[in-house]
Amino acid sequence: MEEAVALSPRPSVGALAIGIFVSPRKTMAAIVDHPTWLFPLLLTAVLSGVGASVIYKPIIVPLQISKMEEKSADMPAEQLDKMEQQMNKPLWAVVTGVGWVLGAAAMTLVMAAVLFFLGSLILGGQSTFKVIFSLVAWASLIAVLSLILQTPIRLLRAPGVDPADLPAVLESLGGLGFLVPMNSGSFAMGMARGVLGSIELFWLWQCAVLVEGVALAFKKPRSFGLTCVGIVWVLSALL
Repeated sequence: MEEAVALSPRPSVGALAIGIFVSPRKTMAAIVDHPTWLFPLLLTAVLSGVGASVIYKPIIVPLQISKMEEKSADMPAEQLDKMEQQMNKPLWAVVTGVGWVLGAAAMTLVMAAVLFFLGSLILGGQSTFKVIFSLVAWASLIAVLSLILQTPIRLLRAPGVDPADLPAVLESLGGLGFLVPMNSGSFAMGMARGVLGSIELFWLWQCAVLVEGVALAFKKPRSFGLTCVGIVWVLSALL
């Protein structure tokens, strides 16, 4: 009779949260043995919502007003002022924050579904969706660190910036999107900026951690995880 494979001890959520940054492979292995996703999902979603609410008034509102002025050049100034007053109400900051909470949760779900589909149905590996979802949820804490570090910098950069240039303020400071002009007016140049912007320190870090996790989850070589995560990276860059 075959001996049962011993699982690693169940680590605490604090140990997992720290381990994602200091010992990712060991932490991914622990998550594969004991999949859990509620804590990292809630933390990522809530902090995303808080971050959106914080930047709503100084960045998002001026950007939206700028777009309205561009699309509706004949709109009376009084009407624009009324719209801006409405948008500056605290309720809309809360609504935006809730939208980002739901968006962060949805992104985690979609990424996990794509990785599970690729690993299981396309490449023939065997794992469970719960394991893959847990890996993605915990790896998303790297994006949370990016948010915590970059939000204050964005708030400092926003004052005095032309509203039309505010999308550049929202882009990650660790990406290569700055190599292409923001307002080139060309679809190809815009696509190039998006692709270069996806070559970003924290996103690449998150992908590297997921490579380890996916390989462990499907009990495959690291090249298997690299293929799955690489496809996700290409899709996200194009979108």
